[in-house]
Amino acid sequence: MSRIGKKLARLGNAGPGSRALVKPERTEKDARIRKMRSAISELISSGRSELRARGPVRRAPRVRALPGDRVETAHGPMHLVDTYLEPAHHHGDTPVVRALAVDPQTVATLAIDPVFENVDFKRMLLIDTETTGLSGGTGTIPFLIGAAWFEDESLRVQQYVLTELGREPPMLHALKERIEWASCVVSYNGKSFDWPLLRSRYVMNRVKAPVLPPHLDLLHCSRRVFKRRMESVRLVNMEEEVLGMTRVDDIGGAEIPGVYTTFLRGGDPQPMQGVIEHNGNDLIALAALLGWLNDHFEGVNREDDPRDHLSYARVAERAGDPKRALAFAAAAAAGAGKADTAVDAHLLAARVARRGGVALQADQEERALLDALCASAEDTRDRQLFVRVELSKLYEHRLKDLSKAWEHAAAARELGEDARRVARLSKRIGKRNTRPKRLLTKIRKLFD
Repeated sequence: MSRIGKKLARLGNAGPGSRALVKPERTEKDARIRKMRSAISELISSGRSELRARGPVRRAPRVRALPGDRVETAHGPMHLVDTYLEPAHHHGDTPVVRALAVDPQTVATLAIDPVFENVDFKRMLLIDTETTGLSGGTGTIPFLIGAAWFEDESLRVQQYVLTELGREPPMLHALKERIEWASCVVSYNGKSFDWPLLRSRYVMNRVKAPVLPPHLDLLHCSRRVFKRRMESVRLVNMEEEVLGMTRVDDIGGAEIPGVYTTFLRGGDPQPMQGVIEHNGNDLIALAALLGWLNDHFEGVNREDDPRDHLSYARVAERAGDPKRALAFAAAAAAGAGKADTAVDAHLLAARVARRGGVALQADQEERALLDALCASAEDTRDRQLFVRVELSKLYEHRLKDLSKAWEHAAAARELGEDARRVARLSKRIGKRNTRPKRLLTKIRKLFD
């Protein structure tokens, strides 16, 4: 017997004079437990044997990998998609390189913001994000940040993809470097959505946010120009109706958060390629749209819709550019559009002239056109009243034709305006007609 066995034997005896230690009997429950343990051991042993026979276990590979590469930065690893577009690249019917030729003065007028008058648009930065939600807030994460800029005449598109939650700082630092280099930022709804969201992510990740240079939001410009003829001015609609570009098999914005969630859970990354392509098209569309707006706002294009001409005239009026406003108003009035568009164009021209800047060329044909349009069957009663009043002001103060002013004032009275304007004009006309009689009376008194 071994030494350990002897010690255990002595422990079984309580000492001299004591009774022997009685071991408890094994119950039926203990037997069942021993049987279960034995069965589990046999299953584990058989499973190990089967695995050894099959060889090492391998995970099923993903169908496709994400485009781009994993790069190391000073702030950690990041997934980067880097693309170049040749100078001859067109987005629909519009050459992308036209964005390099924009005139800062024209852009400042179009944006109604003089800050762009001294901006070097050769160093513009186009930005767009894809996020885990469309409502914004601290819980929304921009998992794809797109940035594009021109190098010579080629458009370089870089996209930073968040392949793992909690790895945002490298993306944010990369964007920060581009923003600090840029002379201005161009986006579509970026003032209300993209930049506030990105700024909050800088705070949440304890990264100092860059100081944003002048920010040109093309959504605001598009609304001012195209709201008269387009029901929606989403970027996709702008591509189809303005740039002549139709996306094929494009993923919808509402589907993007779900695609990213599936990707994070280990799903097939192939749908993420559609998200990256969608983001890239948005960036390219920004450059093309900026060039298109500049070209069509810089000078009158007779092929444009008269409603667009009228919108351009209103933008120029708001920006304090009377010469451009009158040029586009004349194009809107002369275009083959609806009568109400021509009426609005003539009224805008009269308003600009009355405010003092440029003399209004109102010859007999224009007056006849105004008279005919103000009685157009397409106009409502309130609209006709407004037009009659404006015409009365125009003839009285600018064209110095009191008879015509009285006629329009009388028509306005019939449509519901009070009679004070008619009474005042009647008094002015009466005084003007009595002046020769008064002068003749004074001369006679001198000779008497």
